[in-house]
Amino acid sequence: MGRDERVRARHPGAARRLWTLLLERDGLVDAFMARDIVAQYPEFNVGRYPEKSVGRAIGHLIRMGGVEVAERVRLPGETWITCVYRRCSDVLSAPVRRTPVPVKPANLREIRFPDTWKPFRDGERKSKWLGYASPLAGIE
Repeated sequence: MGRDERVRARHPGAARRLWTLLLERDGLVDAFMARDIVAQYPEFNVGRYPEKSVGRAIGHLIRMGGVEVAERVRLPGETWITCVYRRCSDVLSAPVRRTPVPVKPANLREIRFPDTWKPFRDGERKSKWLGYASPLAGIE
C-alpha cells in the first residue's frame, strides 16, 4: 500500500481528547497525575497499561507547550518516581522540534562496536570459547 496525499496527525487522538478535558477543568493550578486521568475518565481506561497511554498523550501535550511537569514525587509504598503535571497554557503551539545533533568534523576517527562484539566459537567445536572479536575492528 502506498502513501496518498493525506497527512497523518502529529499527535494521537488521545492527546486531543485529553486537552479538551483539561481545558474544561477550572484554573491552571489544578495538578494531576496519569493515574488520576485514568480514574476520572473511563474512556482512557482501556488496554493493558492505560497509564502508559495517558503518559504518551501528556508527552505530546508537553511538546506543544500546554502541559508542564509540576513536580516529581515518590508515593508511599512505591519504588519509582511519579510525575505530577499541570496545565500551563490555554492554547497549544506547534510541536517543539528537538535540536539536531551537530555535524562531526571530517578529520575525526570514529570507533564502532558492531555486531562482532560478542563471544564467538568455532563452528566444529561448540564447547571451546575462542574469546571476543577485536573491538578495534570497526575503526573507520
